Amino acid sequence: QSVEDAKPRLEVNFQATKTNWEREMASKDEVVEEQRRGMQKQLRELESDLEDERRNRSSAVAAKKKLEGEMRELENDKLQLEKGKENASKQVRRLQAQMKEVYHELEESRTG
Repeated sequence: QSVEDAKPRLEVNFQATKTNWEREMASKDEVVEEQRRGMQKQLRELESDLEDERRNRSSAVAAKKKLEGEMRELENDKLQLEKGKENASKQVRRLQAQMKEVYHELEESRTG
């Protein structure tokens, strides 16, 4: 009879233990799920940051290439201006020499 009395008590204890265990597992599942959601959110934010960095880097590379091209153009323009200045200086010297010659001829024609 004592075994018969113990059986319902064991079943009640078993059910209570099982219920407790299921509650603990559900609680742990919630914690794990919450951590998973947090990590997914963090991952999305990191991916977004990474994409922003890629865009910024791409923009910076494009801007650098553009500036390098503009710099080459300015260097070419500078060279052209220097050549033009050199040619203009030569032409001024030539004209000054011609004017000097004309002035001497004019002086000679006046005195002569």
